[in-house]
Amino acid sequence: MLARAGYSVVVLEQGADWAEALPEGEKQFDQVFHDEYRFGLEKPLPVRRPRGDYSTFRKDDKSVAKPFEGGWTATDMGGGSLLWGCWGIRPLPVDLRLQSLFKELGQSDKISEWGYSVADWPISYNELEPVLNIAEAILSVGGDHQGINKSIKESPWFKAFSAETSMNTWRNTLPSTPFPSKEYPQRPIGSFFFKAMNAIGMNPTMIPSAMVNPDIKEYCTQDMIDKMIKNWGDNPKPEFWNQSPKEIWSDTVRDACNICGFCGEYVCWGSRQPKYGTLSTTLHELRNLREVAEIRPDSKV
Repeated sequence: MLARAGYSVVVLEQGADWAEALPEGEKQFDQVFHDEYRFGLEKPLPVRRPRGDYSTFRKDDKSVAKPFEGGWTATDMGGGSLLWGCWGIRPLPVDLRLQSLFKELGQSDKISEWGYSVADWPISYNELEPVLNIAEAILSVGGDHQGINKSIKESPWFKAFSAETSMNTWRNTLPSTPFPSKEYPQRPIGSFFFKAMNAIGMNPTMIPSAMVNPDIKEYCTQDMIDKMIKNWGDNPKPEFWNQSPKEIWSDTVRDACNICGFCGEYVCWGSRQPKYGTLSTTLHELRNLREVAEIRPDSKV
């Protein structure tokens, strides 16, 4: 968005641009590489395993710090968003007012004693909500706000906080704007889990997911951004968002998820990225703005 607004932007990517050598239109994956046993368990490609030689960990004070070898995040341009499970969870209103919450609960001194410094955000949730709506349009997040809000309000922690604090002031400000698409279809294992949770009196809900719903043949980000801008609400709208959607985002179309089951640890099976990943969405947009945007792979800061 900064680049679209005319600012000069430099994106530093720790990972290499492995796709740079691929010809335009060339298939971005091969089904041979979607092999859980070979690549998920045997891990023959160490190039995508280490996090980096400067990201080290130790078990205790006496141990020698060593690079973390079990992760793949940021070893490719686009980082972990290429190989993730697509959870698209937005913050709750209380997340932006944690300092006020701890003060009200009389826990500020204990928080400081533990070495934490917690501050309230300088903006309110109501100011941030329209931008979150647009972000979800860019990510193609699908879900059910009513179901999520019901699960939150009936959870033990929410009821406990509501009884002790002024959290009642925001319990009615939980997100209500519909997601860009409906929630992802529940799979058989999820169905069994929901039945078990309901049987013991809990309130399970589907986690919002940043992928194009299988019931949608194609997803046009530009159209969804337009929809969210029109639903901005009463808050003042920055001048940037008064532009037409064509000036904000390209007309790129994404395919629907085909429920291949390879979300975790694998590049998306779909040819036009059903799964949100920065390489195929935001970074893709920057490639079309080369006059004001530069992407530098293999970067360390």
